[in-house]
Amino acid sequence: MDPTQYYLYEFAPYNIKEEMNQNYRDVDAVNVRLQASIAYRPSTKFNASLLGSIQYYNDLTEFIRTEKSNASERFRAMNKRLIRDRNSYLYKPADDVYAVPRVVMPHGGYRTIQEYASRRFDLQARATYTDTFAEGKHALTLVGGTDLYDYLERNGWHNEYGVNFEIGQLSTFDPMLFHWLHDRRNNYYSRSTTIYRNVSFLGNLSYSYLGRYTLDGSFRYEGTNRFGKSRLVRWIPTWNVALGWDVSSESFFPSLSPLSSLSTRLSYGMTGTLPSVYNSYQRIKGYLPFRPGDHSSPSLYISEPANHDLTYEKMYELNWNLNFGLLKDRIGVSLSLFSRQGRDLVDISYNQGTGGFFKPYGNVASMEAKGVELSLTTQNVKTQNFSWTTSFSYARNTNKVTKLLSQSDVSTLVSSSSGAAREGYPLASVFSIPFYKLSSEGFPLFYNSKGQIERDHINFSATEDLDYLKYSGTLTPTDQGGLNNSFRIGNFTLSAYILYSFGSIKRLPAEFSTTYYDYEVLGHEFNRRWKAPGDEEYTNVPSIPTADQRNRYPNLSQAYTTYDYSDVRIARCDYIQLRDVSLGYSIPKSLLTKSFLSSVDLKLQASNLFLIYSDKKLNGALPYAYTPHSLIFTCTVGM
Repeated sequence: MDPTQYYLYEFAPYNIKEEMNQNYRDVDAVNVRLQASIAYRPSTKFNASLLGSIQYYNDLTEFIRTEKSNASERFRAMNKRLIRDRNSYLYKPADDVYAVPRVVMPHGGYRTIQEYASRRFDLQARATYTDTFAEGKHALTLVGGTDLYDYLERNGWHNEYGVNFEIGQLSTFDPMLFHWLHDRRNNYYSRSTTIYRNVSFLGNLSYSYLGRYTLDGSFRYEGTNRFGKSRLVRWIPTWNVALGWDVSSESFFPSLSPLSSLSTRLSYGMTGTLPSVYNSYQRIKGYLPFRPGDHSSPSLYISEPANHDLTYEKMYELNWNLNFGLLKDRIGVSLSLFSRQGRDLVDISYNQGTGGFFKPYGNVASMEAKGVELSLTTQNVKTQNFSWTTSFSYARNTNKVTKLLSQSDVSTLVSSSSGAAREGYPLASVFSIPFYKLSSEGFPLFYNSKGQIERDHINFSATEDLDYLKYSGTLTPTDQGGLNNSFRIGNFTLSAYILYSFGSIKRLPAEFSTTYYDYEVLGHEFNRRWKAPGDEEYTNVPSIPTADQRNRYPNLSQAYTTYDYSDVRIARCDYIQLRDVSLGYSIPKSLLTKSFLSSVDLKLQASNLFLIYSDKKLNGALPYAYTPHSLIFTCTVGM
């Protein structure tokens, strides 16, 4: 489109340069926080503290569309009968099919004012007792306290119509606009107020023997108002126990050369997470049903059924950590192993519609996860004027849904943008329709649930006999890490960071259809599409159907939709990327002795440089996002 020309958009003139002048926004924001604390220490062994804070935040945004903007002019577009009859921004009574549409905003433009305000009050009380016994062999620390917060937020917007910005923002509001909004089931304002309250009681115990063996325990009992008046699920206890051993303090440790440090820690505990739904009792909301004319009757409806079994999502975690150093800590290693058991996890529970709800949420799932995290740091070279340090990290995390009291349909399993849950498979899994080959006409063929060859009758609503679906992988990487090398030569520093990720997949964008248009940009796959009989033996990219084929096969579009969700439209998201390269220089202090500066540091950094490795099916696109590849260059001066 020519940026100097005017086009019609929604029956009103539209020019991109002019729209940039006629549409803008003003933003005002304020954030204030006051904090105060008081401490009481009657002895060296006991102390108590009280910390309180109040925070207020307000954000006001005005979106302006002047009287000359396209958004305002469309309210007055009726210069032809065809436009008048089809322009949805004109008012025509819903109960009068013969009425002539009328203008509801004859003058001016309009603005939308959005406001967000929040107020938070926090109170934290702590009492700590610390003591040693038997000449310091035993050390004990006890902590008790409570946390409380009260958080209120208001969020709303309203529209002001008929504002003449060029003549002092004179208002020329037409009451007919209310009828237009009513018949469109729209409103000119919205307002919501939410209050979050949470209180918790906690206790911590830390015991140490000879400074080598430690025992830590914590307990927390907290409640929330998220569930309204329901007391069935308001409170939850969480806890954690950990044992530690500092082997470096043992008398035999010097004989373990070249080890220079060694410690280990084992912990087990349970944490709770508020579920994403809060319908312990049934949730009733109000709404306004559509009535033509001036009639209105506010009503109530049940938005979510009562779930008296609703509870917190719980995570039980066993963690083992090992840290050691070699050669005077020139080599440092940290290793962590963990096993997690997720219980009472929330997901959709598909049912037969009892009570009028087919997809209620509930605690219907359990999951297990296992993983390892490793970090290695080495000082390869270290002299007065030169040093070389390497850091390497690796993390592996796998999980599996062990229980799921619901059954997703084919459509959810193959098309969910966030992945699907299925018992026996990882969370955020992606399944695909198994592709067979192309037909002699270039149309895609698939295996159905009975193992038969099918073209355009795959049942996407089926919830049974789903084992024919192919597990393609998970959207979450299983193996991640990075490698960083840092060099120092005199006052210069140079570092390069390589990031890697393996174990995840993504579904390629849905590009295939029976009909294409001139303004569509098609992918490189179309260069190797089926063009003539016999090509089905060399390619899996379907043909572009002719008009005659579309008429002869009315369900052909279903085959191309299925192709987009087949296993050939899966790409691996494994990649190795040169993420950051930086060069720094520190001006010698001897050159700054006669100035008021104590130090000056210069740094140049380039980020997101290029991909060293990625799946060829991505055609150069980023494996971890659909956004364009962006190079970021940063220059920093520190004084």
